[in-house]
Amino acid sequence: MGERVINGIHATGTRYTELIPGAKVGSEKDIVVTRDVWIDQEMNVVVLIEGVDPLSGNFRMRLSGIAARDQKSDLFEVPKEYRVRDITPPSVLPDVR
Repeated sequence: MGERVINGIHATGTRYTELIPGAKVGSEKDIVVTRDVWIDQEMNVVVLIEGVDPLSGNFRMRLSGIAARDQKSDLFEVPKEYRVRDITPPSVLPDVR
């Protein structure tokens, strides 16, 4: 689908298509469901999804109020009241027989 600018953000689009056999839903014709997904590759976030679904209706979900900026470093720190524990599984499992 290429690229497009959505709310000032450069996004790359991919179309996903699903074919539902009509017999599965009681229809003489097959049902085609499509979803167009637009992703900002820089932030790795979906900014728009548009779908055409004859069974449940068309839909559109759009991310808004996007502000790409540096975050405070304390946002990524473990709170003082929490404890960091190593839960790495052992390389060799014990014999339980």
